Amino acid sequence: MRPQQETRHGGARSAGARAALREATARLAASADAIFVREPLVDPGCPDNSDVDLLAFGPVDDVLPERLFLRAGDAEVPVDVIWLPTTGLDDPVGFAGRGVLPHRLSSSRAVHDPTGVAQRQARLVQEQMFQPAVQGRRIAGLLDLGFLTVQEIGITWDFPALALFWLHVAYAACLAVIADATRTLSPNVYSRPLDYTRSLEQLTGLSLTEPYVEMLRLGQEPETLVPALRRLHASVSRFPEPAWPAGAKSSTRYEYRYFGARPELEWRIRAAAEMSRRGNPANGVFYLRLMAYALARIPGVHADSMRGETPAFLRPPRAIRAELEALCPEVVGDLGFILGGPEPPDVAQVKQALGALSALRRQALAFVHSRGIVLPSLRDWVPFEAKAGAGDPDRRRFQPAEAGSFKEV
Repeated sequence: MRPQQETRHGGARSAGARAALREATARLAASADAIFVREPLVDPGCPDNSDVDLLAFGPVDDVLPERLFLRAGDAEVPVDVIWLPTTGLDDPVGFAGRGVLPHRLSSSRAVHDPTGVAQRQARLVQEQMFQPAVQGRRIAGLLDLGFLTVQEIGITWDFPALALFWLHVAYAACLAVIADATRTLSPNVYSRPLDYTRSLEQLTGLSLTEPYVEMLRLGQEPETLVPALRRLHASVSRFPEPAWPAGAKSSTRYEYRYFGARPELEWRIRAAAEMSRRGNPANGVFYLRLMAYALARIPGVHADSMRGETPAFLRPPRAIRAELEALCPEVVGDLGFILGGPEPPDVAQVKQALGALSALRRQALAFVHSRGIVLPSLRDWVPFEAKAGAGDPDRRRFQPAEAGSFKEV
């Protein structure tokens, strides 16, 4: 592309994003107390398929994802909205300790704040972010999300490709810890971790890219996953949004709609293809694997809801392979291919990958300590093991992590 064409196309992208931002703000302002938008408005890592990234504070009870697709001239611009309780900003110290959420807020500017209160509280969050006790608590929360995902492996040995997927999340948690320790804002680390690895390598001297691309089997082109991903989506689409039980969590309802929508799938496929064109195919594979796992949760969440249960969407209440084979058996092979590659891993290979990731955790902790950051006590990263006589291990529930969920996508 010639420089003049790049400038023209870049200007069109910026104009489309600005138009979508205006329309989204107008739509959401009636329900939102305040709205913040990510900067830069057009994502430099994926400009052709950039979305407008919003944080909307309002009268909600959880972190809720919503996607809007808005027309801007001849183009359709995706707008990603993360709803957060306005009351969360009443405690800037508490908010500043919540995983990647303060990273998101600090990467954004206000576009709707009639009272000015949200901007004032956001500045207080930024002032608190790197206070020693707050940063230590936040990093411990990020590590606790890694702990929870490694625990999931213990009920996933019957599906090694899915066990490997949980290590993707734990890997991103390690990168989030290292980024936080260097005061690098990393709002998208759970969906696109390889956006951050090169700069973090320069800052730390650690090797954070190639060994983990190999360990997580990310060394293929995103396009190779697309046929299986579309088949997976088509299969789970026969499970429409259920009649939710009275106690169903708002987050489960929102995530069901968010990940199940066909436009969301097609946009993510385009974004992953652009990541590959721009020299980062492993990031695109990581991105599509997260989508595949979310789609695979739809049959189980639907069945649980029809039984009157209120499951979390991304963290299942039990092992999922047997459930998928009963509800939607045709997706199991495609899911294994997407999550594990052309030759899905066996248990021994997952254990080897876990060993490599445990080494990265130790490196992350050593780096954190080298920066003088004091952490509270931490839990070891080991797969879940049921105690003798404890009953069905698939029904266990872990306590939620302070880091929240990797649904901030």
